[in-house]
Order: sequence, then C-alpha cells, then structure tokens
Amino acid sequence: MTVYLKELFARRGLKTADSQLDKLCHVIDACDTVEAWSKDKELSAAPVIVVDEPPTPPHVHTLRRALAPDAKVIIPFSEDPAFDYLKSQLRCHGVVGASAPVSPHQIWWGGKTTAKPANCLAAIQRSHVVTCVKPNTHQDTNAVLFAKGLDIVGITYTIERDDAFAHCDDRPDIRSRLLLDAWRACDKPLIWLDPVSNTDLTSIALNIDGADFAAMPSSAGLSTSLLYFGRSPATFDLLKNWNNLCCEFPSLPASYLLDAAWALISSQRPLVTQWLPSQNAIRIDHSYQSEPVLDHYTLTNPSQKQARRAYRTGAPEPHCVMKSPFGGRGSLTLITLSQASGVHDVAQTVHSAVEAFDKDNGGFSNLGIVICQNDKEAADVIGLTTEGWVLYALPGVALDKNVFNKVSEHIETDRAVFIMPETVEPRLTSTGVALQATRAKAIFGRSYAFKAGKNQPAPTPTSSLKLVPEARPIADIGRGAQLWPLDA
Repeated sequence: MTVYLKELFARRGLKTADSQLDKLCHVIDACDTVEAWSKDKELSAAPVIVVDEPPTPPHVHTLRRALAPDAKVIIPFSEDPAFDYLKSQLRCHGVVGASAPVSPHQIWWGGKTTAKPANCLAAIQRSHVVTCVKPNTHQDTNAVLFAKGLDIVGITYTIERDDAFAHCDDRPDIRSRLLLDAWRACDKPLIWLDPVSNTDLTSIALNIDGADFAAMPSSAGLSTSLLYFGRSPATFDLLKNWNNLCCEFPSLPASYLLDAAWALISSQRPLVTQWLPSQNAIRIDHSYQSEPVLDHYTLTNPSQKQARRAYRTGAPEPHCVMKSPFGGRGSLTLITLSQASGVHDVAQTVHSAVEAFDKDNGGFSNLGIVICQNDKEAADVIGLTTEGWVLYALPGVALDKNVFNKVSEHIETDRAVFIMPETVEPRLTSTGVALQATRAKAIFGRSYAFKAGKNQPAPTPTSSLKLVPEARPIADIGRGAQLWPLDA
C-alpha cells in the first residue's frame, strides 16, 4: 500500500516523507486500492480515500454517505483549518506528526466510525503498566488486587506508593517521572493508568498497533486516565518534554501540559498518535476524580479549541517547527492564512518556506509555521508572540530561497517591513495625477512591531500598503506561547 500512496501523493504534488507514509500504512489496514476524492466524480468503494481538497458541506455529507463502514479517509494537509468541517463529520483514528523539511505536514486519518478495536491482549502483555497510589488508603488496597490480576495474565507493572499523590494534580510531574524511570528500567512499551479499580485489562479496547502514543482527548488537554507510550525516539522526546513542562510549571495540570508537549513533538517528529474512545477510561476507585474541573487551565483560546476538536495542532501554535543547527538570532514565526485560499496554495507557501530555511536560515534559531483560518486568528498568534520575529505571508506566495537571509538585514528595525514588493499598474486620480502603487506579498518584523494597539487585527499584505509603514511598539500584553525547539 505504501507504493500506491507514494505514487498518488507524487501525482498530486503532496510533499510527504517515506517515513511518514510507512508509519501511516502500518497503522491502517493494508490494501492495494487507494483513491483520490474529487467533487467531479462518483466515489467508488475503495477502502482508502485520500482527500487533499476540502469538500464543501454538501460534498462532505455526500462523501460520508458513500463511504464503506470500514473505509479510511486520509487528509495529507490536516493542519489546514479548511478541513475542519470534514473531520468534524468523521471519527478521527489518528495523526502522524510533521518533520520538516521533508515532511512539513501533519497527516490525519479516520472514518465513519471509531477504529475497530483490535485484539490487544498480546500488545498489553508486551507492555509495562505504571501507576501510583497514596499508601494506606482504599486505593492502595485495590491496587494490591489489581497487581494480582496483572500477575495472572503475565503483565509486568510498577505500582508506586507516594504520600504526595493525594490528588490527581498535586504533583503533575509524578506521571512523567515514573514513566521515564520505567522507560530506563525496561525495554517494553508503557501504559499509564491513573488510580483505577481491579478491572480486567483484557477488556480494554485499545488500538495501539504501530502507535507511538495513544490517549483520550478531553476539554482540559489530553486525559491522563489511560496513556500508551510505544518504544520510539519520538515517544521518548514526548515523555522528556512532558516531564520538563511539569517541572517548569508545577501549578498547571498534567493533562494540560501533556497536550502542550504533544503539540510540540507533533510539530517536529513524525509521531504516530492514535486516539482512544472515551469508554476506555477505567478507574480503580470510582469516587476518584481523574480529571478535576480546572476551568482556568482549559484550552480557552477559541482557535486552539477548534484546532483540538479537529485533532490537530493549530493557531495559536505552530504545526511545524524547524530548528537551525547554528542560528542564534531567536525564533521566527511564519504566519499565513487558509481562508479564501486553496490548500495547495497554502502548501506551496509552506513548502517554499521550509526549503528556503533549510538552505539558508538567515541566522534565526528556529522557524515555526502557523496556518491561521482568518485575520483574527493571525492577530491572536501575533498577540501571543511576545518575543522573536514574525513573517506574515500571503497564501500561495513562493518565498525566495534567500528570503531569510534578506529579512535578517532588517532585524535591527522596530518597524514592520514590507518585503517581496511588486509594482502594479499606475492609477489616475480624479485630478489626473498618476499614482504608482506597490504591492507587498509579505511583512517582516519583531512581534511587537505588529501590535499597533490592543485587540487590533494584525496588518495584512495588501496593494494599498506602503513598503515601510510606521508601527509603534506597545507594552507586552502578557506571557505568550513561545517556540520551544527540541534539542538536536
């Protein structure tokens, strides 16, 4: 099947890495029939459908009705908000993360129904279960019974007793620390369970074959009730970064920080994530609140909520991050828009950016790519970017191969600079005066140079803008999301 996907993606100009496709084919059913969806032709009964153009709502419902019950839908540009409605009408099975410059897109797959539960007893028996309870409590008593059940079916485990584990998020680093300890102590995949009852693990419907990571989404990030970590370098990166965030922000819930770590790793590694249905949430102690209500720490940004509902990273955070091995000028965020643009136009801008940064990064330490749905989301991203530089480009623009070297010449300016200009036809005023207009395809500057005032939209490239507009810096509006590139 990998060969068929590679040929199809190549014909349609889809930029994906062999490693991404190999991982994707491993986690979906093998077949030799792959079809590309088109609004102009009737959908056949192919078991795998590739959708690389966002269907309109009527086309979405037609597509869904025509899908076979077990058919898989693959979206190669899943980071683009234009596909959110299609994904909202399907059940997400998983996501493969981006890894620029070869594979700068996140690949989504799903179907009409949730993924068919696999016979996962063998996979669980090959895994190591990790959990933690407070000693001398009824949870501790239940954990003893739970351990006996694991012994019977031959599943190894680590059950930590810790007085600090009085509440789910009193110590958010406990989970990641214990999982890292178990990772170093054994060579098995890991399953984390929040304190749960003596439920038979063989009754859990897990779809973890080929997965690096599996979890249940929740309104507060990713649920920590049941987590699966496969043995891969990307998984280890996820664990390390989750632990680092828990140590750095001990007042935040572990589920919220896990979501942040997942978004970070999925933007830099081809991490294979499989989503688990909520019925997999099991508890040892049914009075135990596995996910406390912490409204203050839930995903409150509307664009971020929308992105998570579509099972993708997205505004206000990058879907793809490239790190420079030698740059030291700080972070650069590329922003482009999806609204009123074709997804292939957006992809062209992304492709040209990663290829240019890979060739000449201009001394910037990393490049984060954010695809926003509209101007308001772009303004949100810029408002949250409290340091570093921003490159705001029109969708469909092919950035020059030396664009980052060119913009680095303007790093000392406190104004937003309009770049990639092109002269358009002169216009005559009513008095007969000829005005020469210049159109800019992109804007570059420090993040604060875009903030002419609080809650104002970011400036956008337009034919009426001058090349070097004035922009007054304002006070920092608060701690914002920053790019945290991985160690090389």
